[in-house]
Amino acid sequence: MGSHTKSKGPAATNLMNQNTHIETAVSKHSEQARVAYRRCLIASINCTKFLLRQGLSFCGNDESATSSNRGNYLQLLQFLADNDEKVKEVVLENAPGNLKLVAPSIQKDIVNACAGETLDVIVSGLKDRFFSILVDEARDISVKEQMAMVLRYVDDSGHVIERFVGVQHVTDTTSSSLKDAIDIFFSSNGLSFSKLRGQGYDGASNMRGELNGLKTKILREQPCAYYVHCFAHQLQLALVAVAKKNIDIASFFTTTNSVVNHVGASCKRRDALRAQLQEELVVAFENDCLITGLAILGLTNDVSQALQKKDQEIVNAMALVKSCKEKLHWMRNNGFDALVEEVSSFCDKHHIDVPNMDEAFVLQGRSRRNAPIKTNRHHYRVELFIYVIDEQLTELDDRFNELLRVAQFYPQDFSDGDLLALEDQLELYIHYVCSSSDFSNLQGIGDLAKKMVETKMHRAFNYVYLLITLALVLPVATASVERAFSVMNIIKGPLRNKMGDQWLSDSLLVYVEKDVFDCIENEAIMLRFQNMKPRRGQL
Repeated sequence: MGSHTKSKGPAATNLMNQNTHIETAVSKHSEQARVAYRRCLIASINCTKFLLRQGLSFCGNDESATSSNRGNYLQLLQFLADNDEKVKEVVLENAPGNLKLVAPSIQKDIVNACAGETLDVIVSGLKDRFFSILVDEARDISVKEQMAMVLRYVDDSGHVIERFVGVQHVTDTTSSSLKDAIDIFFSSNGLSFSKLRGQGYDGASNMRGELNGLKTKILREQPCAYYVHCFAHQLQLALVAVAKKNIDIASFFTTTNSVVNHVGASCKRRDALRAQLQEELVVAFENDCLITGLAILGLTNDVSQALQKKDQEIVNAMALVKSCKEKLHWMRNNGFDALVEEVSSFCDKHHIDVPNMDEAFVLQGRSRRNAPIKTNRHHYRVELFIYVIDEQLTELDDRFNELLRVAQFYPQDFSDGDLLALEDQLELYIHYVCSSSDFSNLQGIGDLAKKMVETKMHRAFNYVYLLITLALVLPVATASVERAFSVMNIIKGPLRNKMGDQWLSDSLLVYVEKDVFDCIENEAIMLRFQNMKPRRGQL
């Protein structure tokens, strides 16, 4: 007996149609809600990106609807709404009450998403490369000790890259606390000490201590992470050491400091000094006699500026120090008369009395009958000029001599077989470079690395290129870290001294590494923001 199916009645058909219409309406409403939420989130991200790039604050003192200034974030969002009808439809008062995306917690999450994406790009740039770390610590405006870190590596094009990766609040500045902070950063970002080939700090005892310093703790874990004392700091310490050893030089710096304080304390004195300097510069330009620097300070200042370049490498840095010492040697033997002539010209121009260099004098406190008689020339040339340069040269030799020991092979990176292959490659490499016009007029091993990648020679001479990159990875100066601390005064100033540690680190990272941040799409930021925690809105 065949089965019999009853036909559906009108009531059942109407019910099915109603359910279909309801499902369609719900689906359409959900899609509209997703589009609105997405548009609102993009507007919020755009506001956040603008404020981060400019280093501006987000919140205002009064963010109520009746306030004339609701803070940078809300005011900028209102500006976007006033100039874009589509944005206006989904933000502020037109957004659902629980999805306005203007709460401080939401702002911090968006900033954290921006910083997270930026840091991911930086860390991914390392890939499996060798790298170095540069670390320093300083107090912020709220008297919190912050540790900043920079990573240095060589990219696919042979360029030396230094990237700031954030600051971390440390309760104290002991080497153990700093090492723990570095361990946490390495672990959370998938970095390995096995790839660490250099560490650069200042000369503080907690950094370079031979027994329990940060340098020593890292060397115990990675013996090939060679420590380099910041070149710029060493140069400065050499000058300080000379100033402390000579009474006349110490007196000079004390007087100079007093003059700076005296002039800097008064706006009128500053304006008068600027006006006088401007007049002198105009006359100097007209007469083509502009003096750009004198003696030791002029030479060392040029070297200091060169050492603080981001892409400076250790071989060129050592060459700069060597060149500075050679110039000091030349000045010691030949530069006194030229210096006296410049000083006399300056004093005559400003109506300052100049002592007669050939005039004899008796040393103070001695009897005229038995005391040795000296001339001004002997005093200034031998007891001051030559003495100071000799002391400066001694300090430079003592402080930079230790770096010569760094120029050695890395046992973890070159096996016995690799060393034999390297020796064979070097012979062919030297012959090739000497016979190729592509490698002429290069300015150091930094240019050499870039030219090898450009000509594909880094593949043919892979061991030679590895040796070059290991030398380039070694840090030279901690200027990148110190520049980050200077930026910290912009991000966390007197009016923003209550910033949380994570908020500060995220804002500082994005601000310093603008070029990386600019390449990040809104879509990536949205996805990270959405995946941080459960959200009411859905993309």
